[in-house]
Amino acid sequence: MVAAYDLRFQTATPPWAIPPAILLGMIGSLVVLFLCMVYLGGYRVVTRLSFQRQVEAVARCVCIYSLLTASALLSLRLVDGTRLCVITVSALVPFALFLSRIGMHTLHVLLNRNGIGIRRAAVLGSGQSASHVFRRFAQAPELGYEIVGIVSDDDPFAERRLGEDCAATIGTVGELSKVAADHQLDLIFTLEWNTRDPRHLELARRCREAGLQLRYLSDSTDLLLERTRVHDLTGVSIVSAPAGARERLHDWAKRGGDVLASLLLLILTAPVSVLLSVAIRVDSRGPALFRQKRVTTAGKTFDMFKFRTMVAEAEQLKGSLEASNEASGPIFKIRRDPRVTRVGHFLRRMSLDELPQLLNVLNGDMSLVGPRPALPQEVAGYRDWQRHRLRGRQGMTGLWQISGRSEIAFEEMVLLDLYYLENRSILFDLEIIMATLPAVLFGRGAY
Repeated sequence: MVAAYDLRFQTATPPWAIPPAILLGMIGSLVVLFLCMVYLGGYRVVTRLSFQRQVEAVARCVCIYSLLTASALLSLRLVDGTRLCVITVSALVPFALFLSRIGMHTLHVLLNRNGIGIRRAAVLGSGQSASHVFRRFAQAPELGYEIVGIVSDDDPFAERRLGEDCAATIGTVGELSKVAADHQLDLIFTLEWNTRDPRHLELARRCREAGLQLRYLSDSTDLLLERTRVHDLTGVSIVSAPAGARERLHDWAKRGGDVLASLLLLILTAPVSVLLSVAIRVDSRGPALFRQKRVTTAGKTFDMFKFRTMVAEAEQLKGSLEASNEASGPIFKIRRDPRVTRVGHFLRRMSLDELPQLLNVLNGDMSLVGPRPALPQEVAGYRDWQRHRLRGRQGMTGLWQISGRSEIAFEEMVLLDLYYLENRSILFDLEIIMATLPAVLFGRGAY
């Protein structure tokens, strides 16, 4: 607050010398920020959130805080000078919050590298599910967990099904106390849980005896494929079916927001689009815009627009690169695709190649938020449960894009899309849009 006052009046003033009216206005602004941080998760324990999630939480809080502060400034009659001081505080707040998160994240990573604050854990299970959990925790060391191995459910063949990229089996449930002592475990992650299953009740008892925390990681797609919503109420999961009328109201509201937002963004980004079009034409021969058939709701196809990032003959060259495909499932992706142009690398890194899709949003072919539009040949390779992702209108951004983009395996992408479709709401869309900004700025998973 003192810095904001000094910047406004270009003075070096002690806190007690600030006029009461101005001081009260700035304090009120910070109280609003505090409430936003509390209710929107800005003060969650940072050692259990990835750095991107921390940035997303802060960005969400800052956006709501800025809207509330702007509304207050427009509606209240404030003493001369108070408005500018409050605006200065509001401008300094994001920098202070982001710098504090960067500092705390850096400190946490340094502590983890020195073995401080690490929680040692094991995964109970076998097969691809256990391997998947191991990989995801290994990719996010900032979460503070070290998966030391797999605890099998007394299955002698479990180790064979884990896969080469997973941790080794360190014991069975029957010897859990010994395993916990030998490996200094703090908690167990289990992939299955049923309170009516005697085996799971026995597992809970053994964990209590061994002094271990027991946490359940859901790996089932059943709830995603049904028309259900999952809520958490003091640790109890409640599953309910959404009302059809509410979904129709959501669809109408979302379409209205898509039209207004896409029209506004097309106008604001028009100068940038013109410059990018010129750069693309100068960099390589061919048109600036690229048109490609994509699949949307109920299997219908439409022409999706993008800025061209590859050479003009890219489709003809694709056949010779099939052996270099690095993506799983029916998707084709190469990290260092030789067909991408110099300007194309920059456009992809910053996701600027997707600006023309605002035309698709305005036309109703796409939405701002939704599952990734798939190619017809990709859809042809879908299994039955994967086709459920075609239920909703495809979008420019979604959970897949903010969760790693090209680094996410195909089946993980489908699960994220299904989760979004079964939990979609206007607020959820706003959260995804706000989370997209840091994902684009950091270039996470883009290539």
